[in-house]
Amino acid sequence: MITLGLSYVLNTSSPFGIQDIPALGKLMSPFEGFWQNAKAESKSDYKNRRLKGLKANVEVVYDERLVPHIFADNLEDALFAQGYVTAQHRLWQMDIATRAAAGQLSEVLGARTLEYDRLQRRRGMLVAAERAVESWKESEDYYLLEAYAAGVNAYIQKLSPKDYPTEYKLMGFQPTPWTMLRSALFLKNMAQTLNFRYEDLEATNSLAMFGNATFDFLFPELNQKQSPVIPVGTIFKTDSIRQSNLTDTIPLPIGQRIPYPALPRSEVGIGSNNWAVFWY
Repeated sequence: MITLGLSYVLNTSSPFGIQDIPALGKLMSPFEGFWQNAKAESKSDYKNRRLKGLKANVEVVYDERLVPHIFADNLEDALFAQGYVTAQHRLWQMDIATRAAAGQLSEVLGARTLEYDRLQRRRGMLVAAERAVESWKESEDYYLLEAYAAGVNAYIQKLSPKDYPTEYKLMGFQPTPWTMLRSALFLKNMAQTLNFRYEDLEATNSLAMFGNATFDFLFPELNQKQSPVIPVGTIFKTDSIRQSNLTDTIPLPIGQRIPYPALPRSEVGIGSNNWAVFWY
């Protein structure tokens, strides 16, 4: 009885009704638990992988900061490798972000995220993602999106429970296959994140209260407080140079600074990663 009770406790999440406790047996297991995630990654971990689905050789070069650089003979293989490498480093982030967009967080986080999930479903994020996929299918480049998804799945399929990112072990669930819909959901999640405001419910109530004419006057499509990268009215005090021949070179004075007007300090915004794509 003691052995059976101990087995139950160690393999059950929150066995005593205490929230946020994972299955300690699996988490602490030296064979599949968090110990397997303890070693630091190195460039040697990513060498000489044979992947089904590639049409030619692909080289992924990691620099001293473990930033990947992908070299491929064709764009389809490059996107496949991009999916594989992204999942290799960001799988849990990809998973939780698409669940958040679709209103499916409660499947893994429980009742605490029910209201958020309901809000996402009222916003129609899942429907918008489904429509995006349908529009993508009409593009001649749809096969590239399929290649990216196949690359993500190539990485997921090679994982065993000991290889799961620590977050999966803490939360007690496992990665699921990547689909085109999840790519669309991630895109919608980024669109939601980078719009800087979540005022859609307030706007709906305001529209119902004030009517179309007053609402359009109070909240015009063009935000008067928003400036482009180079604000309207910026004056550059530089001498005009007429270039008559595109082969001529125009010397620019070293160290010359272009005056830029001081802008008022804005609210703290959201940053983003940057990608550089070279195709020739």
